[in-house]
Amino acid sequence: MKPPAPGIHYNIPEAEYRAWDAVNVSSLIEIARSPAHYKWLIDNGRKDTPAFFQGRAFHTLMLYGREAYDRDFPKDIKPPPYTPKNWREVVEGQYKSIFACPEHRTVKALTLGKPEVCVVAVDPETGILCKGRLDRYIKLTNTITDPKTCQDARPIPFGWDVRKFHYHTKAAFYRHLVETITGKDTTFIWVAVEKAPPYGAWAHLQGKMPYLDHMDKQDQNGPDDVPRVLPMLRLLKKCRETNNWPCYPDKVSKIG
Repeated sequence: MKPPAPGIHYNIPEAEYRAWDAVNVSSLIEIARSPAHYKWLIDNGRKDTPAFFQGRAFHTLMLYGREAYDRDFPKDIKPPPYTPKNWREVVEGQYKSIFACPEHRTVKALTLGKPEVCVVAVDPETGILCKGRLDRYIKLTNTITDPKTCQDARPIPFGWDVRKFHYHTKAAFYRHLVETITGKDTTFIWVAVEKAPPYGAWAHLQGKMPYLDHMDKQDQNGPDDVPRVLPMLRLLKKCRETNNWPCYPDKVSKIG
């Protein structure tokens, strides 16, 4: 489906957004692994998993409230195989814990602005049409808020999750799209919510790092240590132009 004109769009159903023919960050991240992995994902789609299922339930309850949660996740819903039996207890426990303190900063971060806001933008350098779905967007301050579940919401442990699950790259991509449209700097806030009682929560601000144009820095932390939004878009453009989607390099690597 052809997406709407570049801009920020509200009240777009998720199914319609997913049908838009544009690059999203969840698929783009795969090209950092290899172009072949990206192409396979685009051609075959992504399977639902217990983590995705429980994440959707968490986001629905946090962003839209009880009515939407009860509608989309009724008691007779069948989750994917191997989903923890207590998934509903965890999700509802997280919700009750956070919203028990209305004046807490994490609550404000999750209630200000509009939920599930869609962005369409053309990357100025590559000309690639991109799309993003922001968990929450505050237009007045150009702020993006993204709730995440975790084992430990403290800054250092959650920082490990940020790198492991590419949250920093996803944030960079969303900021790039919004800044391309608005011409203004963005603020990005993660709200980390623990998966076990007492379901502690902590809001984390992404720093003003040069998040767009890091090259393929290879160091002891691995190739995904730094966000690489523009290099990934450049690589995607090259693969599209040549219709060549290589996998891993033909070499032997030393480990240890």
